[in-house]
Amino acid sequence: MTSVAVTLIDGINDSVEQADQLMKLLTPLLEQGPALMPAESLLRFHVLAGLKVCVDLIPYNDIGTEEFKRAQRLRIERFQRHIMSGGFACFVRVTRGDDQSAACGQLATSSKSSRKQS
Repeated sequence: MTSVAVTLIDGINDSVEQADQLMKLLTPLLEQGPALMPAESLLRFHVLAGLKVCVDLIPYNDIGTEEFKRAQRLRIERFQRHIMSGGFACFVRVTRGDDQSAACGQLATSSKSSRKQS
């Protein structure tokens, strides 16, 4: 199985048109399937038949910049449905720690900001 992670950012890459572009990029992987996989992965492939390409959608974690914001939940869900309608497995990653500014990318950013201020 090929897994692709995509961070969705509001107004930048969260539209249905962007989902179409992603599917166009990934479609050759769907069509070729196990031919692209190493031999040791074939057993898992047969167990997961139909899930040759998995798209993992990651809502952007706000780090306090004005130009980048998390995509709206409805846009993320629409993006996911559109990807799934193209025959891809697609999941939205559950975000944890963002309520305490402790999600991926937020801790490093806050520590850099603290160092600059001191």
